[in-house]
Amino acid sequence: MAREFYGFLQQFYSTFEELKGKRLWITGESYAGMYIPYIAHEIYNHAANASGINLQGIAINDPSFTTDFLGEEAPAFEYFEKYHSVMGVNASDVEKVRAKAKKLGVETYVADNLNYPPKGHISVPSQFNLSSDSIWEPIYELASTSPCFSIYEIKPNCSLTVDQLGMPLNTQEASKHNFINDTPGLKEAIHVNTSATWVECTDTNVFQASKRQGDYSTPPDRSVLPGVIEKNQRTVIQHGTYDFVLIANGSALAIQNMTWNGAMGFNNKPSTPLKFDGKTHGVMGEERGLTFVLVDGSGHMIPQFKPKTAYKLQQYLLGQITKDDFDQ
Repeated sequence: MAREFYGFLQQFYSTFEELKGKRLWITGESYAGMYIPYIAHEIYNHAANASGINLQGIAINDPSFTTDFLGEEAPAFEYFEKYHSVMGVNASDVEKVRAKAKKLGVETYVADNLNYPPKGHISVPSQFNLSSDSIWEPIYELASTSPCFSIYEIKPNCSLTVDQLGMPLNTQEASKHNFINDTPGLKEAIHVNTSATWVECTDTNVFQASKRQGDYSTPPDRSVLPGVIEKNQRTVIQHGTYDFVLIANGSALAIQNMTWNGAMGFNNKPSTPLKFDGKTHGVMGEERGLTFVLVDGSGHMIPQFKPKTAYKLQQYLLGQITKDDFDQ
């Protein structure tokens, strides 16, 4: 994927030569958290022959950039304890799951391992079988009995959000009706196949690592991401607190388990208020070139659920505002 995207960029700058050397940032959400660090790594590996590519930094929100265990399983029970009422689940159901969480060694995993500064590398509990065990699944089964519950936004909401990309939360398949296909002349303007129907998400299962099919690359937090952070002008990881498909404290655990620019994790817990328009919208922290942001009340797709916050964070990525501009 990274090699193909680098090839695309070469062709892009060959077609639009006036853009060569212009500053470039790459952003994305969810599984883009796997792709984007590898794309950035590929670009930096070809820096001597960059073809006009002037990468400045990356931003990944609610990203799949670590193992499934850290991203989902490890923080799931702690998340369920904290947000079960938001998810529409009774407190008695939390106790139904607690015994299994304790048996699998994840009941207090976040409290034991999410430390500032980190106490050392964290690992999978010996009693947790990565091939067969899950605490996330029984929590999902309980929560999904609530009407209109979505793993992408835990607060049940039966009113559907309009999605210009053609895949609102009530659907399992991406629609061909989106701004790419429905805007006359757009395909021609961006030089893509005009006869193709473009959709937001493939209906092909790409998660085939256990079968050695699809993408089985090492998660970026354990491979290329530290080096990318060190080369970027700015790297931003954002996570919505109402996301259950990938959990915010999973991203936090991954960061605390990662070494970049000569040290491991953050020394201080992210606590700078993400404040603008007189309201606090979350917290953020920045150390050694990496910024981590927690967006209050946002589901998986931050630009969709909290568009103003997403816009402010985009300004921050581009260097148009600083961290100090949020604490107002």
